Amino acid sequence: MRSQSQIAQLNQNRQELQSQLDQFQQDNKQLQNQLEQSQEKLATLQSQPDKEVSRESQSQEVNPKLHPNSEEAKVVNFYMNNSDLLSEYAIEVSETEESLNIQLLGNSQPVVFQKSYHGFYWIVTLKKPKYLIPKPNIEINQSNLNRIQQLFECHGQPMTNSKFKLLKPAIVSRIDGQDKWLLTEAGILIFYLESSN
Repeated sequence: MRSQSQIAQLNQNRQELQSQLDQFQQDNKQLQNQLEQSQEKLATLQSQPDKEVSRESQSQEVNPKLHPNSEEAKVVNFYMNNSDLLSEYAIEVSETEESLNIQLLGNSQPVVFQKSYHGFYWIVTLKKPKYLIPKPNIEINQSNLNRIQQLFECHGQPMTNSKFKLLKPAIVSRIDGQDKWLLTEAGILIFYLESSN
């Protein structure tokens, strides 16, 4: 026959196990919810109906042939309206030092990007092409304006402290076997001065 202390100890062990099981089930449910939310965000990003770029984001100076295709329009739409969601599918990059030096010497070699925790750009992939876009809320100064003008066709009033709208993302392709990307097609930005109203 078991003593009272053994029974008390068994009850305490059972309660601790039950508590651990409850905590495990709660953690599991939380992880399942996070997984479902991530899957929903991914599905939303991949299955957004195609949208045309709004008229206000287009400049009269821009040739109509330069309008983004439907996939590019999705990137532009998310960039302008929900950059937080887009950031979950972005790789932060900057131009490689070697590429910068080559460009500064005036050589017309293709621009190369690499992962960087302090980069000025994002590479975003929704389906096949990889798109290069400036990080949202980037502050335009003389140094990065010169680089942006090498990567994007700039319309409007590109100058320091001006704002811009993304009309078309640039396109990059991954360099085989490396975490580096090559600029293959320039994007389009429309610059404007913010009114002081």
